[in-house]
Amino acid sequence: MKTDKHIHILGAGSMGLLWAASLASTGKKIFLIPRKPVDTPKQSCITFTHHDQSVSKIPIQLDSTKSTTVIQTLLVCTKSFDALQAITQLKHRFDKNTHIVLLQNGMGFQQDIIHAHHTHKIYAGISTEGALRTAPFHVQHTGLGDTHIGAIHNANTAQLNNLIDSLNCPLHIAPHAEILAMQWQKLAINCAINALTALHDCRNGELAHNAQAQLSINKLTTELHTVAKALNIDHYLINIESAISHVIQKTASNSSSMREDIRQQRRTEIQSINGFVIQQAQTLGIEVHEHQRVYDAIRQLEKVRHAL
Repeated sequence: MKTDKHIHILGAGSMGLLWAASLASTGKKIFLIPRKPVDTPKQSCITFTHHDQSVSKIPIQLDSTKSTTVIQTLLVCTKSFDALQAITQLKHRFDKNTHIVLLQNGMGFQQDIIHAHHTHKIYAGISTEGALRTAPFHVQHTGLGDTHIGAIHNANTAQLNNLIDSLNCPLHIAPHAEILAMQWQKLAINCAINALTALHDCRNGELAHNAQAQLSINKLTTELHTVAKALNIDHYLINIESAISHVIQKTASNSSSMREDIRQQRRTEIQSINGFVIQQAQTLGIEVHEHQRVYDAIRQLEKVRHAL
């Protein structure tokens, strides 16, 4: 196989397009691998609406799972439930130096990926960037944020820093030594915001003025603290209530990914968000009634929307 040192991005949803456009805008050669196979790699273009509403046409290369060039750096921007299968379809293109960066919401699925691809260097990325795919290969940068990346398997600090350097682009990216803490913090924020915006069919900021939603957020965070204490990681969630309120305010005009999934009659990531908390609680013998209520409500909404 030929060696290819360019950056590959797996998934052409909102985050995949945001990363592809942002990296390609610096002159890096980016290969975008859509989940739907592309028979022949070809030139394409992303219509990128920047946060200031200016619009750029950014050329990229489309790649295929059938290609044989080695992938050195792979940013995985699929949904959490698709990640393992999508990565495995590319395993013939990995070598011992391949870096895999997971940029999904939620937790739990990462361990399955580590188990299946344990010889590779694997990282988790936690991002607060807002993006909305308005059409195929059209993406709008709806909210400025930060992305922290940390090693979760088989990578050292020097390799992490080199990875961050290679991803230099207009997005704010930084290494993080305690990425597990950030994963739990992002999980708590997702648990409190994503499902509720989907259930109330509202933008993030509207949760602040919805008494029913605020009551649910209080219950969800209380249950999260109970689970975290049992796992001896409650220090990860210090001031998480303030963090949730801040995110709701900062991303007030954003429509969460789960709300958009429901509106577009797509499967949500509820299993790796509230579902992960439920799994942890069951293992510990703890009841998390509000997480279960929210989880069940989203599953029912998925079924109703899918039937339409």
